[in-house]
Amino acid sequence: MASQELVEFKQKQKYCCDPFQNHKKRQHKTLRVVTSRQVAMFPSKLKAGSKLCDICRKKIGLGLQPERYEEASAATCNTGSDSQESSALSSQECSALSQYVSDKEDNNLQCQEGEISVLNESLKLLGESPLVKRKLRLSSYIPEKKKKLKRLVNRKLNLVSAYSNAVANDTSEDDDHDKREKKLSTKFAENIIKVLKDKYKSTQSNSEKIRILTMFVSEWSTRKIMREFNCSHRLVSQAKNILETKGVLLTPNPRKGKSLPVEVKDIVKDFYYSDTISRAMPGKKDFLSVMVNQEKKHVQKRLVLSNLKEVFQLFTEKYPNTRIGFSKFAELRPKECVLAGSSGTHCVCVCTIHQNVKLMIVGSHMDDLQLEEETETPIKNYKHALATIQCNPFLPACPMGECKNCPGVATLKEWLFQCFENKGIEEIEYKQWTTTDRLQLQTFVQSTDEFIERFLKSLKTLAMHDFIAQEQAKYLEWKKSNLADGEFLVIGDFSENYSFIIQDAAQGFHWTNNQATLHPFVFYFKTDGELRHGSYVLLLECNTHDTIAVHLFQRKLIMFLKEKYEVLKITYFTDGCAAQYKNCKNFINLCYHEEYFGMTAEWHFFATSHGKGPCDGVGGTVKREAARASLQRPYNDQIMTTYQLYMFAKENIHGISFEYLTANDWQIESTTLKERLSNARTIPGTHKLHCFKPLSTNELQVQYYSASSEYRIEKITSQNIIHR
Repeated sequence: MASQELVEFKQKQKYCCDPFQNHKKRQHKTLRVVTSRQVAMFPSKLKAGSKLCDICRKKIGLGLQPERYEEASAATCNTGSDSQESSALSSQECSALSQYVSDKEDNNLQCQEGEISVLNESLKLLGESPLVKRKLRLSSYIPEKKKKLKRLVNRKLNLVSAYSNAVANDTSEDDDHDKREKKLSTKFAENIIKVLKDKYKSTQSNSEKIRILTMFVSEWSTRKIMREFNCSHRLVSQAKNILETKGVLLTPNPRKGKSLPVEVKDIVKDFYYSDTISRAMPGKKDFLSVMVNQEKKHVQKRLVLSNLKEVFQLFTEKYPNTRIGFSKFAELRPKECVLAGSSGTHCVCVCTIHQNVKLMIVGSHMDDLQLEEETETPIKNYKHALATIQCNPFLPACPMGECKNCPGVATLKEWLFQCFENKGIEEIEYKQWTTTDRLQLQTFVQSTDEFIERFLKSLKTLAMHDFIAQEQAKYLEWKKSNLADGEFLVIGDFSENYSFIIQDAAQGFHWTNNQATLHPFVFYFKTDGELRHGSYVLLLECNTHDTIAVHLFQRKLIMFLKEKYEVLKITYFTDGCAAQYKNCKNFINLCYHEEYFGMTAEWHFFATSHGKGPCDGVGGTVKREAARASLQRPYNDQIMTTYQLYMFAKENIHGISFEYLTANDWQIESTTLKERLSNARTIPGTHKLHCFKPLSTNELQVQYYSASSEYRIEKITSQNIIHR
């Protein structure tokens, strides 16, 4: 091979040539080019320019240097993992070394071939290198081998002796350890038995005694248990029976207590959901995750309007024959019925009439006032104050100012004077909600005389207002329970306008943002004697909240109800907002209700600032779901218009029906009603009236509250001719 070709051949060799065929994988590390001597020794395996790894080079070296064979053989005997390579090496060396040692062997050595193989097997068991036939002629080889074997055998014997001594020592130590363990375990068992005996003597419960005895009945005899624990044969028998049927440390079956009937639980839950006890919160963030049929759902919060003690007292008054304790009553409170003060229970739009009286009681510390001869404070809240100026038992004429037997405010006035005088109080600081150009909370400092006069005046106003609020709430509950076939109870209210929100909105979007009008209706009806309900939400493009919008919503609602049910009568319940519901324009529309829609109707109003109901929860749910979806859509399908809000709600909010109305729909409704509304006449004292029943297209029956037996008839038009 030419020198240039040889150089190129060397450069191309990147792996060991593996002359002995022992590599499972090609070796590319520790490579060296073969020498001419190695090629001459193994011409069939090697050629010039090939490369060898360390392992192959070592085997080739053994063939070239016979004196190293003994050392290599010893290494192969001590490492079992290289046994296959050693055997392979011997077979390869036979041909290479035969010529090298042939001239040094004689017939005597050949005759000892069998004996040498036997000795080599023995040496292999001792971990010593085998005899090398070609070294047997050397005078020093046999003596050195004998010395080496002697040292090896002595070392092995020393190891065996040391191991025997160690085993003997371990055995004695184990015996001592076992004795100590046995002694400790015996002492430990005695301590446990002592503790159990003390526990048995101290307990008064037979169930607990039987539970302790179950630990001994499987190991001790009955007599021993009776003697050690000083117990009866009956208890031991019961313990054996418990051990066989149930197991150790178990007690007999406890007696089942009286479980609360399911009907009572349902009554308690419905009571918590009553609008007189709790009200739905209107905010889009006012919700909780509640398990419903093994599935988590978002449910609108309901704010409990009193503390649980007061709620429980109201429950016992309403259901005197239902037996339930306070702890169980509190336990059955639904998770979504939250108490005031909990996270997210900031209350707004409260009744100023109630709140001002409460603020005066708190500011004057009236709940701490009492005379020396009195054992407890007679006035703890506004209800106690009302009770002092009205008859006992209470009569409907008392709060209306028509009862001549009521104690009046004179007694309360005298009591307050004496209490303040005894405590040396001359001035009282308190807060009030006042209305000038806007509603604000102001602080007043007045003399006791001025405070008492103002408090008694506010208390008279509160007496009638509180009575109306309670009566209207009672009538609503009564109406739900006594709906006739084809009669619908409809509760309506405007929700706070929904302001469209966009994820990653520009800074100026806040000032140009549009809003959508939401008006939820919740309607109740009976099917086969069972009360059912539904929700219907109207979405209006324009933000005009007036009587025209209310009539438009009524028309759409009735069209929706007629498509699904047979409707004969509708009873409306709303708040008393003068711009929307409680005005002469709405009353004249009510008079035309039967003629225009083909069904009778009547309209009832909640007391001022007491119109919170299920509509707030429905509106809050719609706004919450829309806001969440809008924030999850930063680039596509944003909810930016009323129509987009309608499409989202219709597709994603189940259980609520929706209707979309444009500003043009409102304009058409306004044109249609213009002539009729222009002839409407204001009814005197409208703000005090809470029940309106049409008698004809011109007359209304009006009442102070819905359940009142007293009424008067008012004309609703200013002309004798009724325009349709």
